[in-house]
Amino acid sequence: MKKYNKFDIDRVKSAADIRDFIPGLSGRGATQYCECPECHKSGRNKGLCVTHKTNMDIAKCFSCGFTINGAIDAVQYYDKVEFIEALQIVASRYNILLETESEKRQRAIDRSREKVKQSFCLSQLEASGLTVKDVTAKVRLDDKSGEIYLPAFQRGGMDKYFNINKNDDEMLIYYYDLWGNPVQYATRGAAGSLKPYVRIRWSNPSLHLDKDGREIKYQTPKGAPTKFYIPQYIRERFLSETHIETLIVQEGEKKAEKACKHGIASIGIQGIYNIGNAETGLIQDLQYLVQKCTIKNVILLMDSDWDYLHREIQIGDHVDQRPNQFAKAVIKFKQYVQTMHNIGVSVDIFFGHINDTPSHDKGIDDLLCNTLKGREEVLRKEIDTVMHTHDGKGQFLDIYKITSKTDFQIKDFWLLNDRDGFFERHKEELLQIPNFRFAKINYRIEDGKLVQASRYSSERDFWVIGANDKGKKTVDFDYIEALQFISANGFYRIHTSDLEVDQYKFVRIDDGVVHLSGPTEIRDFVYYYALQTCKDRDVITMLASRLGSLLGPDKLERITKIDDNFDNFEPHIQRMYYRNGQIQITSRGIEFGDLLGQVWSDKVIRRKFKRVPVIDKIEYDPAAGFSVFPTEEGKACEFFQFICNTSNFWNIPGHTPTDQEEREFQQHVVNKITSIGFLMCDYKYQTELKAVIAMDGQMGEVAQSNGRTGKSLVGAALAKILDQTAIDGRNTKNDDYIYSNVTPRTRNIFIDDVKVNFDFERFFFAVTGDLAVNPKTKARFIIPNEKSPKFYITTNHAINANNRSALERITYMAFSDWYNDNHRPIDDFGHQFFADWDEDQWNLFDNFMAECCMFYFKSMAESWYRTGQGAVPPPMRDIKMRTLKQQMGEAFVQWAETYFDESANNLNERIPRKTMYDAYHSSFPDSKFGVTPSNFRTKVVLYCDFKGYHFNVSRPNKSGISFRNWIDEHPGETFVGEADKSGGVEYFGVFSLDFAKKQPF
Repeated sequence: MKKYNKFDIDRVKSAADIRDFIPGLSGRGATQYCECPECHKSGRNKGLCVTHKTNMDIAKCFSCGFTINGAIDAVQYYDKVEFIEALQIVASRYNILLETESEKRQRAIDRSREKVKQSFCLSQLEASGLTVKDVTAKVRLDDKSGEIYLPAFQRGGMDKYFNINKNDDEMLIYYYDLWGNPVQYATRGAAGSLKPYVRIRWSNPSLHLDKDGREIKYQTPKGAPTKFYIPQYIRERFLSETHIETLIVQEGEKKAEKACKHGIASIGIQGIYNIGNAETGLIQDLQYLVQKCTIKNVILLMDSDWDYLHREIQIGDHVDQRPNQFAKAVIKFKQYVQTMHNIGVSVDIFFGHINDTPSHDKGIDDLLCNTLKGREEVLRKEIDTVMHTHDGKGQFLDIYKITSKTDFQIKDFWLLNDRDGFFERHKEELLQIPNFRFAKINYRIEDGKLVQASRYSSERDFWVIGANDKGKKTVDFDYIEALQFISANGFYRIHTSDLEVDQYKFVRIDDGVVHLSGPTEIRDFVYYYALQTCKDRDVITMLASRLGSLLGPDKLERITKIDDNFDNFEPHIQRMYYRNGQIQITSRGIEFGDLLGQVWSDKVIRRKFKRVPVIDKIEYDPAAGFSVFPTEEGKACEFFQFICNTSNFWNIPGHTPTDQEEREFQQHVVNKITSIGFLMCDYKYQTELKAVIAMDGQMGEVAQSNGRTGKSLVGAALAKILDQTAIDGRNTKNDDYIYSNVTPRTRNIFIDDVKVNFDFERFFFAVTGDLAVNPKTKARFIIPNEKSPKFYITTNHAINANNRSALERITYMAFSDWYNDNHRPIDDFGHQFFADWDEDQWNLFDNFMAECCMFYFKSMAESWYRTGQGAVPPPMRDIKMRTLKQQMGEAFVQWAETYFDESANNLNERIPRKTMYDAYHSSFPDSKFGVTPSNFRTKVVLYCDFKGYHFNVSRPNKSGISFRNWIDEHPGETFVGEADKSGGVEYFGVFSLDFAKKQPF
């Protein structure tokens, strides 16, 4: 029997008019009438009323109630035919082409087969025993086009931005969800545009390398989460709620399709480590599937290389790394599936793997295409049989029930708890390696036997099996052997500056990285070592029951003590540490290599580094200023672009920057680069003991808070590189515990958003001297100046720092209003900084931050600003004006602008001080506490500096120099003469430069 889908039926119904299929109608318009074929009455309001309107196509008798719903029902009634024939008659009347589901599917298959003919995609499918028909899915592209058939595997390619190109000869894998909707993902985070979720299989992986230089065979779009691949076989059973007894989860889309082709229900996943989390929604999809199809068993099936060691093991490597990863994947799988118990869903959980065969079949598709070709049903039967055997062993695969197994028991499948058993299983490979690590312990092979390879080497264990006088077995603990064993495996005591004299911490040094440890970790290490090496149950029982007291605090204080000398801060060199090595930064460049020496773990950035230059060079000419030249790759660095945007003070549509504006822009960029480099540099030059203060560069009213310009984002960036303590700048007044969270490891203190009239002088000694830390729950301690953190302070206001002591302790950064309440970085870049970055963007960021250090050193070496200082200041005019304006106060500025306006005749005149003072208070009678007789002179002098005027030019300055002799050597500065008194009256005079130069003094 032919079958049409609901979308096509609805399409016919929408086009049809019931009035075309009922004979004998009379009348005009949307409603017409005829004799009822049932009661034979006729006429308006008596016979059959036939109406066709939008959303209405019906015939109804007002006398007997007889009803015909739509044109198809009318044809069925009057022509006495079945529904399918009536549907075809109506469709033919309106020239609507109808295709059955099987006809549509076949047409889509034929069309797709022609497209992939002689393609890499087709060869890949054929290699797995699949056809285009096997991988064709019934999908919903949108609400208008209804359901169509499309192959999930198609010919095509992608550019570097993962835009699809149908003309390339790679293999694209399209993902559709359980309902047949195309899976989509947000590019670069939640704020990005939606793109189809399509993976690619490259025909030549050697042309596509990851950041570590490894070939990429299958690639998922950057920023896209992990998703299940759902074959059409599974989708049909989900939508029809058909029972599935056992579901296999395995790595690879083709494997899932091949299994389903032969009646083995399976879904695919993009790697065993990606079994799911709340963000990707994997476990939610699995939950829907289990509930709808009443699945009883779920198997995580691995390939035949499930227990292989890493292919590129080198001397000193952790040989159990790959087996550990596989074991953890199974443990994670079990944990996630067990969460279904929370919603009342119970399934049995299994782990399995393909067994090695003479054909060396790796995955289930290889097994079905080679060894079991033509008898595929054997595998389906074996799966069901092996699941219910006591040992889980089969001919072609092993399957183990792990529902109730502990993590420890799951690791036993890989012999991770049995050192000697692991060695025997992998003996052939391990004999080729002089020394290696297993369970974090160094080993070597001597005379075919496994022995420890450490500074302390002993044939004795730290347990002693003997017998007492009565011949009864005894087990004793050898403290000396145990303590030597612990120290030999990297555990030590250490005293740090934040501890009392007789206190210490435990650390473990592993591959040169120093980790904080503790008594529990030490005891666990000892216990698990014994589990791996000792098969005597009495020894294990003794350790399990008594280890807490055997290695209690009084015993562990005998562990070797070492000094905290891991931080080696050197001038002109900065080292940064990443997961794959270290970089050494000097003024000459950035060198990447292996980790040398020992380093605290909190200094190791949990990312991998690959050198990609962001800034090619910075040129400096004392006359022309700075020029920054980014590389082509560097132009894609979003943080560098952010630095440029926040340095652009002339963002006016249609405005072309002048040469002076371009020079200032370049200086602002270099200021931010070198200031960030200064904050990142561990070594403290005694010629540059400063705090970096970031403020808004645009001048507004006094006490007006602009903000949102990106200052805090620099602080957030520093936290991604170094150990930073953040302090709320609004609550810094008289706080004795302000540094409570600072530790000897802290490299930067970020005081964010300090208030107007912030008391910077309170931080003078912290910036230039030792730092006294007063934790709330611990003893007070001192961090010496050479190891104390630096300061990054942000404010929406000017800092009251006009004296030399303050200015010598400050490096400013000025931020433009490119970013503000109405325009944020997400508006420029389409996603959040940091949270939505991919690996490439993080790597560009890391390179840029390293280059900030490099150019800071270069500035220091070449004296871009001045000898002994590497942080280049920004153009200071706007910052100085904001500072002066804040020190005067908004009311005083308003008064002075009016009082000294040329039309007021007070400029260039000697005016009694009291007269001028009273004039101010008559204008602002409520500001008596802000402007007093004692500070009035100071504010007038500040106003002169603000406007470029001079004060009391008829009198010499405090150095005894007259205005005439002073002015030529101090261009752009403000002359301040001494007190001008005559006849017991003090006079103030505010003079313009032009007027003052014409005077005789």
